[in-house]
Amino acid sequence: MPLVVNEEEVSKSSRPAAIALSLFTMRYMEQWKHDVEDYDRAMILIAVVAITSERLRRTRLSEDEANLINPIGPQRLAKCNVSSIAAATGINRETTRRKVNSLVEQ
Repeated sequence: MPLVVNEEEVSKSSRPAAIALSLFTMRYMEQWKHDVEDYDRAMILIAVVAITSERLRRTRLSEDEANLINPIGPQRLAKCNVSSIAAATGINRETTRRKVNSLVEQ
C-alpha cells in the first residue's frame, strides 16, 4: 500500500508532531543512556542505525522488511565508518573511534 502524504494537512499539525517526536527522542535517549553508559554512545548507536538504514527509505520494502520484528539482512544496509558517525553526531573523531571500539567490545 503506497503512503500518500497530504502536505497541507501535515503542515497544519506539524507543531504537535514535532513536540511528540522531541518527547519520544528525549525519553528514549534516557533509556538508551542506561544501556550504554552515556549520551555519546547512545548518539553513536542512533547514528549507525540512521546511516546504515537510510537507503531503505528509498526502496520498496517487502512486508517482512517493513515490520521491525524482522531483521534486515546486512546486504540491504549501507556501510558506515567512524568519520560519518563523527560528522553525524558532532562528536570528535578520536572520541567517536574510541567509543565505537568500546561498543563493539561490549
